[in-house]
Amino acid sequence: EDGINIIRSKFHIERCLFENIYSDAIDLDFSSGLIFDSNFLNIKNDALDFSGSSSEIFDIRINNAGDKGISIGERSFLTVDNVNIINSNIGVACKDDSEALMKKIKVSRCNIGLAVFQKKAEYGPAYIRGSNIMVNDTKNSYLVEKGSRINLDNKVIEGDQENLKKEI
Repeated sequence: EDGINIIRSKFHIERCLFENIYSDAIDLDFSSGLIFDSNFLNIKNDALDFSGSSSEIFDIRINNAGDKGISIGERSFLTVDNVNIINSNIGVACKDDSEALMKKIKVSRCNIGLAVFQKKAEYGPAYIRGSNIMVNDTKNSYLVEKGSRINLDNKVIEGDQENLKKEI
């Protein structure tokens, strides 16, 4: 059902267009690799969904993701550079013992800019460290669950909400 589903593999995706996908555009499970210089348009679910993966993405444009522009979960580690996410439900969701290092990110016209939380009981909180992150024209710029945190340009946003998975 996903545009591409990669499982326990190495990957390299560059200069691609994913358009009008009815589920996730790219679903990565326990994989590692690189995605760059690619566009994601009109994705019904997540543009990029990482589970148990270690990856790098840069020079990415996401427009109109029905759920999340980037979903990072289940002990994933992601490096993100130069990404633009617009007109999506959630820009970036980082959850379940995952960590994202992000720079030069623009999130606009979304319901939620960045969300950091624990979704599954067997995992722990999540963490985003970022620089040069711009979140504007969103209903909620940041949703951070207790135990999780966001560090933007050395300013720490500690979690103050409980059970975000129900809200998200």
